[in-house]
This record gives sequence, structure tokens and C-alpha cells, in this order.
Amino acid sequence: MIVFIVNTVTAATAERGAAAADSTAVTAAAAGTLKMLL
Repeated sequence: MIVFIVNTVTAATAERGAAAADSTAVTAAAAGTLKMLL
């Protein structure tokens, strides 16, 4: 049971990390696009 909980938390954390990385990449891309336009 404890292993299941740990695995669930680890998976959730990894997903959150991936989402954060995605949003960072999107933000960087948007900033790059804005710089090109300006």
C-alpha cells in the first residue's frame, strides 16, 4: 500500500514537472517571438 502511494505521488510530481517545463518552453517561445516582432 505504501509503495502504491509513493508511486502515485512520484507520478503526480513528474507530471507537474513536465507541465512546468512545457509552460516554461511556451513562455520562452512567446518571448522569442515578441523579440523578433519588436
